[in-house]
Amino acid sequence: MTNLPQGWEVKKLGDIVKLKNGFAFKSNLFCDIGIPIIRIKNIQNENIVLDDLVFCNPNDYKNNLDNYLIQKNDILIAMSGATTGKIGIYNLNDKAYLNQRIGLLRIDNNILRKYVFWFLYCNSEQNLTNALGAAQPNLSTEQIHNIQIPLPKDIKEQERIVGILDELSSHVKNLKQNYQAQIKDLQELKNSLLDKAFKGEL
Repeated sequence: MTNLPQGWEVKKLGDIVKLKNGFAFKSNLFCDIGIPIIRIKNIQNENIVLDDLVFCNPNDYKNNLDNYLIQKNDILIAMSGATTGKIGIYNLNDKAYLNQRIGLLRIDNNILRKYVFWFLYCNSEQNLTNALGAAQPNLSTEQIHNIQIPLPKDIKEQERIVGILDELSSHVKNLKQNYQAQIKDLQELKNSLLDKAFKGEL
């Protein structure tokens, strides 16, 4: 990366984050109540969605599972499968465990989490391809550590960039919701007209 503005620097992701890997929870010990386990399928649309959850009773394991608890605002990244590189932010206060093949990123206090998140989100394909050297279905801890991120040293500049991207993201979501609502209204109108057409009411 060259020609960065004055006051910017390039860092390896491994220099500014702590990366933790998930635990190999046993599917035969999944239960209907307990502490939820966040799996790769729960990482969707920039967030962690609580659809199709499985749960864990920590008493079923000899391991200390506290090391795999997710904290609010942790960044999660899929490390294998067709959705490798997909990321989301855990925005909940509730306890949850991190499943295997998901990486958890905790950011240094002097760097905005959202800045790192938006960099990974907006440049995921290019940066992950650079880290991997080719399109592969798996991402290692070392490869994540080696991703290079351009970083403003001034946290106020990070805040300014994050503010712009947050606003844009909110605008896009609103447009999608309005578009989906319009499609639903048009489909209902179409069905109504079809019904009337074959009743001789048009």
